[in-house]
Amino acid sequence: MSAPNPWSKDLEPLDHQGILVSEEDPLALIRNFILNWPGEETVKFDYQTRHNRLIQIIAGYPEIDVGRYPLDWPLSKKANDALRLTRYFDSIKSPDGKTSLRSVLLNQSRGTKHLETENEFGKAHRRMLSVLFLGVRHAENIIENSSLTLGEHKLLLVLHSNNQRRVSKFWPLKEMKAVLNNAENLDWSDMNYLPRVKPSHQGKVCDSWTDNRDLLIINRNDLISVKMGKIQSWISNWSDYNLENDVSFGATLLRGASAVLESVMSGLRASIIHNYGVESIVVDGGGRIEFMGDDESKGVLLESFYSIFSISPNKTPYFNYELEKVARIVSRKSINDKVSQSNYNLIYGIPEKVKHKSIIRDKRKEWILQHLPRLSIAKIDDLPTGGEEFHPLKHNDCCICNPNLDLKEVDIKGGRDSKMSDSKYPVCNFHRLLYFVGKAQRMVNSTTKRLGIPLDLNLNSQREVIAISRLDLNSLGILFTSKFEEGKDNCSDLRMRRSIRFNSQWWDIIRSSLDLDCLDFDRIVPWVAAGDDITLADYVPTGSQKSTHLFDILKNIASKLNHLSDTEYNPFKLSYGAGVSFRGKKNISQMMNESHKSEVKAKNLWKERMSREFRFMVTKQDGQIKEFDSAALCDLHSSEKWYDDCIIVYSRVGIDFIAP
Repeated sequence: MSAPNPWSKDLEPLDHQGILVSEEDPLALIRNFILNWPGEETVKFDYQTRHNRLIQIIAGYPEIDVGRYPLDWPLSKKANDALRLTRYFDSIKSPDGKTSLRSVLLNQSRGTKHLETENEFGKAHRRMLSVLFLGVRHAENIIENSSLTLGEHKLLLVLHSNNQRRVSKFWPLKEMKAVLNNAENLDWSDMNYLPRVKPSHQGKVCDSWTDNRDLLIINRNDLISVKMGKIQSWISNWSDYNLENDVSFGATLLRGASAVLESVMSGLRASIIHNYGVESIVVDGGGRIEFMGDDESKGVLLESFYSIFSISPNKTPYFNYELEKVARIVSRKSINDKVSQSNYNLIYGIPEKVKHKSIIRDKRKEWILQHLPRLSIAKIDDLPTGGEEFHPLKHNDCCICNPNLDLKEVDIKGGRDSKMSDSKYPVCNFHRLLYFVGKAQRMVNSTTKRLGIPLDLNLNSQREVIAISRLDLNSLGILFTSKFEEGKDNCSDLRMRRSIRFNSQWWDIIRSSLDLDCLDFDRIVPWVAAGDDITLADYVPTGSQKSTHLFDILKNIASKLNHLSDTEYNPFKLSYGAGVSFRGKKNISQMMNESHKSEVKAKNLWKERMSREFRFMVTKQDGQIKEFDSAALCDLHSSEKWYDDCIIVYSRVGIDFIAP
């Protein structure tokens, strides 16, 4: 029952065992996501909404919070459950054995988009449900030919209810009965395990069922790419902060900038799902989404991009609380005053007297373009070569943008919170927003932890950062562009499967490596978690003199990557290059810069080693070897540590520490 491995034709089929833990049932997980969908109960909605929610769960994109999907918050438990569930379906083979169960269910759902009547839609929906149920039955060796299983029945109830009309329209009773009555074994076959129709059957709903064409991906749309450019440069521009006696401020801005980027991608993702369906997404990750769109896609996505911070009766952005807080500050409204749209407009520099909607829209668009990364939207065949240059924006009247700003006459008492909450404090609205978003994100991220050693009452409850690590996976571009079969281009289905499987596996590794019962609760904190670009901080009680555990965490990640490589990616070796910086007398900004330099050196050392030992790991599609800076390999002040094929570089200056 194993699906073919999407990374190479020569690799063994996948194994669906072990993806879900022993007490987890796939249909029960689907049911739980339906029951816990934000807003009103799914069963109350029209048939298309109910169907869409089901297929989003199968695809790995259920709503896990209002307007948020698993890849918007990948380290949460709900995201982990959703991504493991979709990987489970992708590991079960399709009825024809050519792809995965997940793929054919998405293909079938894509085929319903053109159906106009409830009757037509119901037939296609029932056929899809029967394929889902039969796939799970045979994956789990369930033998039950005379009735629905308990899991199937309970799922149908929360999806469609037991209203008699809905049972007749949407429960796949006839389809299941027709298949199971002819069942003779537990292996897939076209004859025994697919609902069949007579070749003479007429009608656009069923005509593709006779030869099972509805199981195949048929893309009549353009493949569109949307990507944010120069992300690291943008983050540095808005988060670099060097004040020695305010060491946590830069970390807060960094978290805020990372969260805003995640929000941008979340908005684009939601727009794609709403307008084109979750079935349209081919690649999703690393600040880029590829999907099956059309000539209207660019306009649709730009509208979403320009309205990321917009608040209206029909739209509430994820950072609603933080936006309202900034609006109150700039309009000098108290907590008891009602905030109006004109107060929000002040964030974008729009005076309250401006009421014309087109002017407000243009001003907001201009502000978004100035403060957020550039967005590239194009058909895959028309993608520009080379990247656009980054042009940093600095506000001269902001004490963060302009550290030389004279603050002698600024008489504001209190700590950073008090200053950022005072309209007289000279800081730009975007930095003010990043600060409040960063503080909120730190609190939200801490809620995802389940394991750890509780706080010792004899230790200081205040914490400090003693080490930072920045890591990035190696040669992902080479991995994702590698040929499944030599001499043939990779089809959309392969690229789709590779993307979702890697996302599921990578975030499962990171989450399980950070949530440990042997460490202080919430000790290792992800400041940035954007695709394969991760920044981790090690927190300890102030004055505790504890040593860093970052190397233990990085070793654990390396071990899990090595195991995953052996089980699914062989001979490709998943690995990272990481830089670690220790506190010493450095502030956060200096630690960030040092860890980045060490990360760059680690990547160069890895490329140099691979070019000698495993050249295919650094060989691009055009046959060229990935370049590395040989001058960066020589550094008397740093040390390196290899875990399997992963490398860590750290500075030896001013520390008394030996990596394990």
